[in-house]
Amino acid sequence: MNNIPYEYFHWGPFLTRMKITDNEIQKVLEMGRQTKDDFRTNLAGIIKEEYKFSDNNANLFMDTFSPYFKVYMEKLIDYNRQPLLRNVTALKIGSVWINKMKANEYNPQHIHSGDLSFVMYLSIPDDLKKEREEYKGTSAGPGTITFTYGEPNPTDKYNYFATQQNFLPEEGDFFIFPANLTHQVIPFSSDTTRISVAGNVYFQQ
Repeated sequence: MNNIPYEYFHWGPFLTRMKITDNEIQKVLEMGRQTKDDFRTNLAGIIKEEYKFSDNNANLFMDTFSPYFKVYMEKLIDYNRQPLLRNVTALKIGSVWINKMKANEYNPQHIHSGDLSFVMYLSIPDDLKKEREEYKGTSAGPGTITFTYGEPNPTDKYNYFATQQNFLPEEGDFFIFPANLTHQVIPFSSDTTRISVAGNVYFQQ
């Protein structure tokens, strides 16, 4: 039985989680400290402090993290097997913004513009970590980022179909995903601030 041949077919969006270094975290935090350009009118979040990076810092961000996007694109081509992806010659950064998320703030279900989107987590306060450890409910917990694809099937009691991916982010987590992948961020109640940076990327041919 162990010698039966089989193939596994990838299905659904290509979502990745990578890990950035402490030096990279500090570099992006410094970029975030340099801006107070209120970006809330362009975003879905119920968050009071969302600030857009300057064009110079957005380009610097892309230069810094281009190796991560290169890995994503290489693996995406293997995963997706779409010939059109091989015509992508470069990636162009769009908007980049910093989110300073506080108690009871959240991001409702939404998608982004562009071809790819990303979010990286730069600061996870200890109070939030403790809140997550003490959480007793059935969801993934406070501060979760949830990616959703497709509709749940009420008859699927064995979870043949994965329609959600839930993550309790840690410092340095860097998610890259298709821009039209629906996602949301669950609120937390701790009197603290979690810092993340998000943005959009466009394919060039």
